[in-house]
Amino acid sequence: MSDNWDVYFTTINHQFVSVLLDIGIANKAPDSDRHCLLSVWIKLNSPDGHGMITDDEYESIHAIEDALTDAISSEVRALHVGCVAREGRRELYFYARSARGFQENVEQVMTSIGTHHWACDSKQDPQWEHYLKFMYPTAYDLQIMKNRQVVQLLSDEGDKLEKERLVFHWAHFTGELSRAKFIDAIRQRGFQPNHELTTETLEAPYPYCVRFERTDYVDWNSINDVTNELLKLANALEGKYEGWETSVEKD
Repeated sequence: MSDNWDVYFTTINHQFVSVLLDIGIANKAPDSDRHCLLSVWIKLNSPDGHGMITDDEYESIHAIEDALTDAISSEVRALHVGCVAREGRRELYFYARSARGFQENVEQVMTSIGTHHWACDSKQDPQWEHYLKFMYPTAYDLQIMKNRQVVQLLSDEGDKLEKERLVFHWAHFTGELSRAKFIDAIRQRGFQPNHELTTETLEAPYPYCVRFERTDYVDWNSINDVTNELLKLANALEGKYEGWETSVEKD
């Protein structure tokens, strides 16, 4: 388990879903030593209208999750990778070498607490498809998570996020022609490219870089609209949008 956990929100089959995930282990997935997926579903007693946890139940559910995580991690030697909230339940997911002792430990914890209905299951998932394909965020979700982090840093510095300011962006491409097409497209949208760079190692997957800027608002909704458009443009040209930075504006 890493220290890099984050949460994002999405919809699955038109249902609102919250995913809390250990992002930091993605570069090590799949772990060939842990090929068994373990899951525990906890039914909420009083979910809100979106099927999410309410303030009244927050402390009790998280106490259950902590107890389950401690027991499964220590007794089953499992790695906790994330938690999904949807349709009136919380789903905890782990990867382990085997499911030996898993059900017994879950039953012991849940019986001792005795406040919620629950279910557990295990299956082989050697490629970590559940983590990588179901739980792991899309490029758009990842960027929104990064946007939230930057916006929070600005806010923590005393920025009220009410002023437009110059925002710098980066994108990388597989070829020089793709980069040129991207530059033409962003110019039409009012962005100004100010630096082009080609890495010395052309074997790199995205060796052609462009840095560009535009004056924009950087509150969370506004910057999400900007980055979503840039992601679509870059992806259409087999490129990668890499993110943004800006100044702190306090006055």
